Amino acid sequence: MSKKSKFITAMVLAFSLVGCARSNVAMQSFKYHENAKRKPVVAMLPVVCKVDNYLPWNLSEEFTSEIQRRLINHSVVYLNSVDMPENLRKKLEHEDSIRLCKNDFKELSAQNDFVVLLELLDHSEQPYQHAKVSQSQNDGTIDRVLNMKMRVKVTDLRSETPKTVLQEILHVSHLIPRDAIGINYERVVWGSDSYPATAYGRAHAKLERDLSKQIENYIAIAH
Repeated sequence: MSKKSKFITAMVLAFSLVGCARSNVAMQSFKYHENAKRKPVVAMLPVVCKVDNYLPWNLSEEFTSEIQRRLINHSVVYLNSVDMPENLRKKLEHEDSIRLCKNDFKELSAQNDFVVLLELLDHSEQPYQHAKVSQSQNDGTIDRVLNMKMRVKVTDLRSETPKTVLQEILHVSHLIPRDAIGINYERVVWGSDSYPATAYGRAHAKLERDLSKQIENYIAIAH
């Protein structure tokens, strides 16, 4: 290999490493703001999926990963990615998050200021004519609607008695055009280059964006 070729190869490798470094930095969560003020420490639990998953990938993993990514990149909170405590996992198999008490968060309170718990309650398609959306939205191209519901619960762990600072259900009804019905989600999966442009990719991104904003806003107010 000539000296010129070696130089070009070295430069390409250097730029590649810089690009990787920037990407990694963007996904890191830092505990302090630039003014040295400490960020709220937030434990985000894996999304609890309470629907039948008809897609070839894990919906809980998708929503958990994408919401975490948004929270890290926005850098408003310091995010702890934690496993679901076993006692909490067993309880959520039979109950929803509304019934949780302070003992359910005991394992998380020592290391975290807040805990975020998300439950996917609905993820289903239906014909447009049966959906509870304004019929005036259809210009003749809409065929189906993707309905999603996610319950979000944010709990303040800083006092002896945990306090709920946010508990609501976010709804998204995404209109699916007729020409998008034929997308094969066995091939165009979450994580592929084509997925974000699909009807499901756009609908999921909206729900993830809305959830991350709500989480950040309520924690900022409580903190």
